[in-house]
Amino acid sequence: LFNFNLQDNTIEKVDLNTLSLVAKLPFQKDGPHSVGAYPSAMNLLGNDRMYIGGGQQQALFSITGEKIMLYNFHDEKLHGEVLSERENFSTKIIFDDDGSNIYGLIGEFGRTSQQFAHLNLKDSTVKRFDIPALEGLQSFYIEYQSNEMKVIQGPSLEATKVGNQIIISNSVFNDLYIYSIAADSIYHAAYSNTLTANKKTGTYKTTFDDQTEFQKEYSKMMREINFMKPMWNDENEQYYRFSYQLIDGDEGSEDEAQSTKAEVYLTVLDKDFQPIGEWLLPQLQQQPEMHFLKDGKIYIFNNIDDEMAFILLEPIVTS
Repeated sequence: LFNFNLQDNTIEKVDLNTLSLVAKLPFQKDGPHSVGAYPSAMNLLGNDRMYIGGGQQQALFSITGEKIMLYNFHDEKLHGEVLSERENFSTKIIFDDDGSNIYGLIGEFGRTSQQFAHLNLKDSTVKRFDIPALEGLQSFYIEYQSNEMKVIQGPSLEATKVGNQIIISNSVFNDLYIYSIAADSIYHAAYSNTLTANKKTGTYKTTFDDQTEFQKEYSKMMREINFMKPMWNDENEQYYRFSYQLIDGDEGSEDEAQSTKAEVYLTVLDKDFQPIGEWLLPQLQQQPEMHFLKDGKIYIFNNIDDEMAFILLEPIVTS
């Protein structure tokens, strides 16, 4: 496991077998090899290379902290369905094994992405794929603005590589869109949940000049179902997907916007994205934060007195 520590600008290498810190790899905060302010995405590539992306830049680094390449997605050398000046790739871009192809969601700041793109670095071509259903996410973006600041909260939108395909998911509805790298095309996978709604259905105010009201509206939105990205278990060819909804804090009360307690659900899908089972998980009382699969077990990050810890779940499901 690799974790970027913003406090000391290092990448922490953690051995999950022994749950111990193996190394801290220093990276520059300023200067020619800077990772930029507040890096938000990281992707380990082959040959000791690492992608690190944030609002300021998206770049390729060596594991020793040397900046190898700065990605310019508006380079004049690019051709095809190129990005406009206002558009950019999400920081959570995906690479193929040799780093010569980039895949990801594109859009404008503060607006939901409606397109997926493939950038071929060898021939400098960009190809886009429309996903019209994602337009519905825009009504779930809410904005607070004052003289001093502007804050935008909105749905999460994820692209996850599994084998030779990339799964596009979001937190508002459970439908999935799957990009096939081999076929260079996208198809839609739909299924129905039995314990929760299949999507958010509320109508929300979208602009605020009062921060308290803004927080209350966002909390109200989070009390509807929220879907997380699917995780692939190669051992049994199943996907695991968490969903959750916040509870507690009566509507209109002072602590309404501060509630973090949640009902958490786990849906198991087969390799064709059809449901096998669905469960409420009473042992989980909050939204699962960072989580991943290892050896058939789900690891959920848990901070205990500023020490790294994990909650482990081992789903046993027969199809």
